[in-house]
Amino acid sequence: GTMMMIRVIDKVLLSKINKNTSSTISLIDVTEHPSIKIFDNHEFWIEALDDKTLSISTYLNAPNGEKSVIIQTGFQREFLMESEKMIRYLFIMAAVLGFVSFIVSFYLLNSEVVSPLSHLGAHIVRIKGEGSLEKSGLSKRKDEIGLLATEFNHLIKVLKEKNEVLARVARIDALTGVPNRMDFEERFEEYRRNSCREEKQMAILLLDIDYFKKYNDTYGHVKGDNALISVAKVLKDSLLRPQDYVARYGGEEFVVLLPKTDTDGAVIMAKRVIENVLALKLEHASSDLEQKVLSVSVGCFSFIARRGESQEMLIGMADEALYTAKEKGRNQYSVYQRNMV
Repeated sequence: GTMMMIRVIDKVLLSKINKNTSSTISLIDVTEHPSIKIFDNHEFWIEALDDKTLSISTYLNAPNGEKSVIIQTGFQREFLMESEKMIRYLFIMAAVLGFVSFIVSFYLLNSEVVSPLSHLGAHIVRIKGEGSLEKSGLSKRKDEIGLLATEFNHLIKVLKEKNEVLARVARIDALTGVPNRMDFEERFEEYRRNSCREEKQMAILLLDIDYFKKYNDTYGHVKGDNALISVAKVLKDSLLRPQDYVARYGGEEFVVLLPKTDTDGAVIMAKRVIENVLALKLEHASSDLEQKVLSVSVGCFSFIARRGESQEMLIGMADEALYTAKEKGRNQYSVYQRNMV
């Protein structure tokens, strides 16, 4: 079934509606509306009543579909013009806000995404070009870029650690475990500059295992390698101060650096090394020495470094003292006396 609530719209009800809405709504019989035919093409009809007022009309259909009543209200032109002006302002404001939003979005995108990524990319290119493994400061960010930078910094840390290991390995003699010649040359240059700047004496001890070729020929290279390892350990254990330094110079030769050490100190260390090697009591049946055990000869040179002197010149003086020790019969030390003039 159908339930309908019907209320008669009379003048009293219209009066209340007009009063509550501040409008001028009126109902007109279709037969009394002069422009009824207009509604055949338009649901609304607007007419100018005068210079200030517009009339807006529409209609209601009866149950049978026929136009039954016209609803008409007045509308002030000034209000319409203000509304159009307001709409125009709203469009302008929307356009301005849209443009501002675009600028802000572009700025945020550039500052928060594009610029950090460009910075990280430039940082990677700089590392590739210069080889300096510096961490990125973007890891402090709390976003995905910060996470990316954190992972990048972790990679840098791992690379640094591996490079440090490789650097240490590259400077260590693989057989004896003491520094190699490359590391010695850098350390010697450091000590030489300190001696020149502070005008302090330093000493070089150049050591050679006596008759080592005959030792290899007699016992084989495996025992020869073991002998080199044992001598290297003795030399390390013979050092008295943290800054004292020993390295394998080449073959059966070793070198000891003693910063802030005069000739007397160099001689003390030379004697100590000779005695400690003899204490190993490594048999050397083919040695020309009476003791028939492994021994070393030592050349000592103590000096204050001078500007312009090369490593080769200073080491050559220690080598000259070593040659003298060998000429005197080996298993002993000799001191190079520098001409101070």
